[in-house]
Formats: sequence, C-alpha cells, structure tokens
Amino acid sequence: MGLGAARYAEVAVNSPIPARRPYTYRIPPGMRVLPGQPVFVPFGSQVLQGVVLRTADEPSVGGAEIKEITAPAEPEPLLDAAHIALAEWLTEEYLAPLWDAVAVCLPPGYSQTPVTMVTARNVPALYPGDASERRILQFVSSRGQVSLAELRQAVPEATEARLRSLQERGLLSVATGLRLPGGRPKFERRVRLTVDSAAARREAGQRRGVEARVLAALADAGGELPLSEVRALGAERAHLQRLASAGLLEETAVRVWRQPAVPEGSEPLSAVLSPAQQAAFETIVSAPGRYLLHGVTGSGKTEVYLRLAERALADGGGVIVLVPEISLTPQVIERFGRHFGRSLAVFHSQLSLGERFDQWFRVRAGAARLVVGSRSAVFAPVPNLRLIIVDEEHEPSFKQSEPPPRYHAREVARFLAERTGATLVLGSATPDVCTYHAARRGEYRLVELGERLAPGEAGPVPLPLPEVTVVDMRAELAAGNRSVFSRALQEAIRGALDSGEQVILFTNRLGLARFLLCRDCGFVPQCPSCRVAMALMAEESGALRLRCTHCGRRTRVPLLCPSCGGPRCRPFGVGTQRIEREARATFPNARVARWDSDTARRKGAHERLLQQMTSGELDILVGTQVLAKGLDLPAVSVVGVVDADVALNLPVYTAHERTYQLIEQVAGRAGRRFARGQVFVQTYQPEAPPIQAAAAHDYLAFYEHEVAHRRTAGYPPFARLVRLEFRHANRERGLRHAIAVANELRLRRDAAGHTEPEILGPSPAYVHRWRGLYRWTILLRGRDPASLLRDVPLGTAWSVDVDPVSLV
Repeated sequence: MGLGAARYAEVAVNSPIPARRPYTYRIPPGMRVLPGQPVFVPFGSQVLQGVVLRTADEPSVGGAEIKEITAPAEPEPLLDAAHIALAEWLTEEYLAPLWDAVAVCLPPGYSQTPVTMVTARNVPALYPGDASERRILQFVSSRGQVSLAELRQAVPEATEARLRSLQERGLLSVATGLRLPGGRPKFERRVRLTVDSAAARREAGQRRGVEARVLAALADAGGELPLSEVRALGAERAHLQRLASAGLLEETAVRVWRQPAVPEGSEPLSAVLSPAQQAAFETIVSAPGRYLLHGVTGSGKTEVYLRLAERALADGGGVIVLVPEISLTPQVIERFGRHFGRSLAVFHSQLSLGERFDQWFRVRAGAARLVVGSRSAVFAPVPNLRLIIVDEEHEPSFKQSEPPPRYHAREVARFLAERTGATLVLGSATPDVCTYHAARRGEYRLVELGERLAPGEAGPVPLPLPEVTVVDMRAELAAGNRSVFSRALQEAIRGALDSGEQVILFTNRLGLARFLLCRDCGFVPQCPSCRVAMALMAEESGALRLRCTHCGRRTRVPLLCPSCGGPRCRPFGVGTQRIEREARATFPNARVARWDSDTARRKGAHERLLQQMTSGELDILVGTQVLAKGLDLPAVSVVGVVDADVALNLPVYTAHERTYQLIEQVAGRAGRRFARGQVFVQTYQPEAPPIQAAAAHDYLAFYEHEVAHRRTAGYPPFARLVRLEFRHANRERGLRHAIAVANELRLRRDAAGHTEPEILGPSPAYVHRWRGLYRWTILLRGRDPASLLRDVPLGTAWSVDVDPVSLV
C-alpha cells in the first residue's frame, strides 16, 4: 500500500442476496474509513449497511464501474483485526454468507435491513373506482403507514404497478430505507442543577409551589433527578423552562447502562487445591497453548478454571468462559461473580436485547474483562484476550443450527485462540470422541483429574464416584412391575427421602407420553404439517393436549379413534410430565418439580429452580438433559435414569456417544457431598456398550469401542461431513430438484478427477415433512467435503451444515 490514504475498500454488505465475498467500493476523497468500520454503501437502487474488511490502493476487481461509499455509519471501527479474520474464516469454514458471519461479531441487534414503507397522503373520502385500489387505500389509510410486506400480506393485489399509479396521483408515497437497529443505546432524560445545592435552596425559599418543590428536591438529591421524578412533583414544561431561563437548571440526556443482575464480590479464592488440581493449573499456565482438561464428574475442574482466570486477569488479560446451556449459566455466574464480580459480563439468550447490546460495549471498552456465557459469548470483543475456557466441551448445544453461520463454538474458540495467542482450555468428564482423538494425536495437551473431590476444612478431600446399578426392565416386567420406576429405584428414593436427601429423575423426553396409539387398529395421531407422531402433553391448566414437538401444533386428545372409532386409544412411552405425575403419586409427601424446556421458558426460571434445589425446598427434581450439564447440587444422593434407551436408538452415528455422555453426566450429579451416591440406569438393553461403560465409569473403554466403530464406518474423526437440506412445498418437484443437485455435485467431483467426497442421497429427512414443507438431505463425506460446494450456488431453499452434530 502506498503512503497516501487508501482509495478502495472491500466491504461486507448486508444485502438480501447471500454472498460469500465482499464488494469493492471507492473511498471518496476526504473520507476516512478503516477496517472494521461500519459504512453505508449503494447496492443496486438501495443504500445498505456494510462493514469494511480491508482497504487498498488498487481495486481487487476491474472492468465494472466501482461505486463510492455513501457515508461512514460509525466514526470508528467496531471490529478489530482478529474478528475480521474470524468472520472471513466462518464464511470459508462453514460456507456461510459473509454478512451473517460479520453480524455475529457486531453488537447484538446492530444489523439494519432494508424496508419499503407505504404512507397515506391525500386519500379522498370516496376511494377511486378500482376495487383493488380501494382495498389498498383503505388498508393504508386506516394505519397511516405500513411496510410493503405487511400491505401485500393483507392485500395481495398491491402490485408495483398499482402502487406506482397511486403514488403518481399523490394518494400514497412509497419509500425504501433501512430499519432502525434493534439494539440501541438507552438514554434517560434528567434534570440537573446549574447552581450548587445551597443556592438552589435559597432560591426555593423565594419561590412558591411547583418551582420551589423542584429546586428543593434537586438540592436534596445531590443536584440531579430523572425527568420522570421531577414531573411527579407536578412540574410542567413551562415550570422547567422558567427555571432554566433563570439559570438554575438544565435538562440533559444520560446514557443508562442496562446491567443484568450479577454478584459483585471480590472474595479470595480457596487457598488450597488438591495435588492433581495444582498440577493441572501449573501445567496450563506454564505455556500458552491448547489443553483438554479431562476430569471425572466432581473432580474440581471449576476450581482450576477460577485459578486460570485469576492469573489471566492479574496479568492484564481478558477471559471468555463458555458454558453449554442457559441452565448452567446462573451457577457459573455465581461462582465467578463471587470472586471477580466487578470484572464480569454475561451473555446468554435470556438477557434482553438491550442488556446484551450494553454488555457488548462494556466489554469492548474494557470495563468488563471476564465474559461468562453460552455459545454466542465466544464472539464478545474482549480486549487482550488471554484465556478461553469451554466447559462441558462435548455438549452438542455448542453447535449453532439456525440461523447461519452454523458454527461450533469450540472450533471458533480454537481459531480465536490461535489468532490472538490466548490459551484454550476444553473441559469435560466425557470428552467428545473427536476432541479426545485430537488430544491423542497431539493437537491438544491432555491434562487429567481422575479423583472426585468434596470440600473439607483443610482443603479438598477425596470422594468415591457414585455406584451405578443397571436395571433390566425386562425382568421388572416379568416380575409384574408396571411402574415407570423399578423396585430398586423406588427403594433408594424412599431411603433418600427418609434421610432428608434429594433425588433426580432423568429422561430425555417431554410430556406425558411419546405418542397415542389405538389398540384396536394401530392408528397413531400425527401432526398434519410434520407427519410425525404427536406427544401427549398436559397444559398449565391441566387439560390434556396432543402437541407436535417440532412445530408446536396443538390439538385435542380424541375420545375415540379417528380411524376406526374404537375407544382404546392409549399413551405409550414416558416423558417428564408422566414421571412427575408418577413421582407425586408414588411419593405423596415429597416436594416434586419438573425442569425441562416447557417449565424453563420464562426469564429467571432456571435460577428459581436451581435456588429451590440448593436451598432444600425440593425433594425430587424431574428433568431432561438440562440436568446433565455439570450442575453442582450438593444434597442429591440418588439419580434415576428412567429410560436410558431413548438416545441409544436414534438413527445417528453419535447415538452411543450421546447415551454414554448423558448417563455419565447425570450420574455425576449424585453423591457430590456424600460418602457414596447411588445411580439407577433403567434399560431394556443392559448389555449395550455405552451403558456398560457408564456403569463402570470407564471413559477409555467407551472411547476405544466407539472409535473403532467409527474408523470402520468412516465417520468423524476419520472423515468430515457436510449435511445439505432442501425444503419444498411440493413433494415431487422437491425430490426432482434434490436429485438434480446431487447429480450435479457428482458430475463436478468426477470432472475434477476426484473420488471423494462420497455423496449420499438425496433421502427423506428423519422428519420428512416439517411445518408444511417436505425435506430431503444429501450427505457429503470425505477429508474436505466442503471444498466441493464452495463455488456451487445452491439457493436460499438449501441449508448447508458443515460438521453437523446431528443427522436427523
């Protein structure tokens, strides 16, 4: 680049046309723009939002006329070099539109999309004679102003030609602009004294009524109050204008920072670590790099994380701590906030958009150097990033599904660590098979914590891992037990309740039953949009409903079979609601609650349930996989895995891995403060390898069995996968298009002289019809299957998932 100002900029544009490349724009003379800076640029007939990725003396393209940047949108860059590189890597790695990759690095709610607004002008009392024009004018004039999309939804005949005609006659105006961003600073109008408090009190003594009250209140409040409180004193605009004209006060707008509630403690960390914890800490701080901290459940990984964060912060660095679920966030926030509260910022989905927007700018300004949050927190703009911790790194919830980019937060963390020189620590009691394989290959340094610990007066003391009993439910049925609880589990629950201890009952299904079945003809009610069995659910009112767990459609429970008219429609399978009911009936004196996606939808629900458990207000907690996410519940002594076969039989290559992880993780909630926890795994397949390995707490046995299977079958880590999904309203036309795309991909591969990737499909998706659309999938498998797709324009009806965690 020359010595003068750069003349061209490569800009990621927020356009309705998905693109994986930037556009070149000329920088007007006298305009200063820098990489990472938001700008407005012309795009066709519109002006759109963009972000400069780089500047140059010469354009990267030639021939076509290069347009000029319209204006800067911000005075300074919002993205640093690391996050610009990250956005481009996301586009390349996950085949995502460039703007989508840039947007996840920007402040939450910052994107501005184009919108066309239609406004009523001089609409006559008697509408024109054309019926379509009458409907258009009637709809717009009743609202004053509407978006074009809203108008066309209500009046489909609102064509471009009709709107142009109405605009030319002065009846409507049609204008295109950018929507206001959803994330914006919040300002509060305030009134402040321009004299000292003593002078204000003297002046108040010389006035009467409202003006005297306002001056006295401001003096008592230290010179400043919100405008709303001043108006509550009876102050009108005229009162304030007179006082302002007298030089006594002024109105001002002050930015209000929306801060979620977090502990603001500064307690010192525990003085004593176990020898294994101390060795792990010293190993990791000895040299920056990538580490896998493999510690059994309850081995004190969090204490190591706290020490590592303390060291990074003391050295002036920034820290990101990722947890897989919002359910874990409150407990992790409490642990970190107790020690580093003044440096802490939190990011998760239950914060309001305004809270997330303000947290982003607090972090960027260096006011908070420790970020704790779920998946998207990895994009927080932490200055001088020195440490990234990914707790429970095996969890599939670290993978983004919708909208794109469909990134994996663990891999994003790895890229950021390499780019910034930060240390990356992945932690888990049940590492992802691919991660553990990478550690064995030397891509991560393996650090192990093999002993379970409990707090002691002089430091951590060893505890045994919980005892796991595998219950063969075939034998229970043969013995006449029709309960969802085996006899051994019932006895253990009674013993725990008698001792004042707590119980967790786990299943990975919602509702009362997985489906309803007619015992006369075999009919199963299905969702008409998704063509899958509807689950039996109990509403908050107590009424029973059938609900599709994919699209949410609800319908009444039929009294008689809709197919044969028979009266014997019966529920099959168990879900969390059924287990909750059975627990209340079997243990009537126990305090029972349910923790699943239905009960935890509202803001603060996770915190309330966690507080009820830790304070001893509950005896039995029924839940789904949210309970298998690393929660520390000291009073739990018994865990029952009510139906261990749910994940085991899913048609995905990770079925055995997920089964092992769920059992081992939920088992780890038992006995974290007791001499011996008890875990009961109820199954119809007691001989299955993942169940046997979990019963023995033997990760290596599970890993060796699983990795041998994947090597033979050609699944990760021995190949990479790309899952393409196509959706169409018409089954036949959709299938023809999916077949044509698969054939085109095979032709491209063969023409290049390659034998891979293997191209499987198209085949109907596991849920073939979803929300009224038919779905087909194509699976690419090979060393670098994404390379075949980089120059293939698939269209918006296709989704591309690189390294999917699920194939259903």
